[in-house]
Amino acid sequence: MPRKPRINYTETDKALMWDRWKKGESLESIAQLFDRTHGSVARILRQTGGIRPPKRTRSRRVLSTAEREAQRNIELMWLTERLAPDFKTIADFRKDNGEAIRLVCREFVMLCRGTKPLMEAIRA
Repeated sequence: MPRKPRINYTETDKALMWDRWKKGESLESIAQLFDRTHGSVARILRQTGGIRPPKRTRSRRVLSTAEREAQRNIELMWLTERLAPDFKTIADFRKDNGEAIRLVCREFVMLCRGTKPLMEAIRA
């Protein structure tokens, strides 16, 4: 039997494996769903000792994509003479001004709904 290329299971595939494993299904029956051998499924389940791993969450201390991009923004760096805020500065600002940020975002959404700029751009 020719060897099949390695498959990278998606998070949905892994969740299905864990659900079926918890119900008591055999490795062989789970592997048949993916047209693989039982060793392929065992590799996924063995990584955490047969216990389903907790859902991963992003740390609050990690900068978002937009905040990381702001640190790399060359024009901004030129204007601020290469001053870049530390993650703690940004985190404190978000913590201190959280309600105001949410209100501004809410107002922006209401503005977009009122002027419907996206619908006009789609028609063009």
